[in-house]
Amino acid sequence: SGASLRVEMNYVGNYIIAGPDTDSSWRYRAFDANSPNNCHIYQLLNLVDGDRDGNRDGVNIGWTMFSDTYTKVYTPYAFSPVATQTATDAYNTVLDDVGATPWNRDTIDAGIISDVINETGHVIDSQSEVGGWPVLDPGTAPVDTDQDGMPDNWELWYGTSPATADNNGSLGPNTYTNLEQYLQWIIDADTISHPGDANRNDAVSIGDLSIMAANWNQAGMGWEDSDFNNDGEVSIGDLSIMAANWNWSWSGEPIPEPISLAMLGLGGLALLRRRR
Repeated sequence: SGASLRVEMNYVGNYIIAGPDTDSSWRYRAFDANSPNNCHIYQLLNLVDGDRDGNRDGVNIGWTMFSDTYTKVYTPYAFSPVATQTATDAYNTVLDDVGATPWNRDTIDAGIISDVINETGHVIDSQSEVGGWPVLDPGTAPVDTDQDGMPDNWELWYGTSPATADNNGSLGPNTYTNLEQYLQWIIDADTISHPGDANRNDAVSIGDLSIMAANWNQAGMGWEDSDFNNDGEVSIGDLSIMAANWNWSWSGEPIPEPISLAMLGLGGLALLRRRR
């Protein structure tokens, strides 16, 4: 929509890779700064792999990866902090985790990953150039009785109602809706094993209860502090979630007897009271 008055950026840990359709003049370029945009760039530890030899052997060519007129900045801008990686680590992370279901990629996603690794991707004009539209397996959707986008088992774990469409409600004071909480839970599924597993060791046991006791009645907590229902504090609701999942482990999910749950609840409260 026109030139910007000023562009400020931190360009850190990127991996630029040339493909079969990359013009020879662009093989070792990140981007054209476009002088009307008054571009100010801080850059650090970026790699460029432009030789198209099939080996991931990028090199750091510093400022020469940027073209046109721009201002070099040698101190990073104080934007909101993000966790950065090396270019190589970022490249591997993307290949491992990109896509909606990286653990079960469809043929299109798998083909794109292969094209990146093998430098075989092309700019296409029609799907017929790559074999047409594939037949995709839709899989089996989890049971969602109230059709609010959150599966029944997740709602039962976190205290929302599987019988009432409460996707726009909120579990706690953090202003995120229940549906947003569920979507974030999906993203975190590879780092969060199970409700009640605060120490993420693929089991719900005494170690998790100890973490809960240490954080009992404290506000501003997260999952790793035992705030399993994401309401901003560690309290009786979180203990109930832990009790419901007690003795769960990755190898199986035993269902405790009702009396066992009651004993866990009473024992947990006793421990928590002694620490107060």
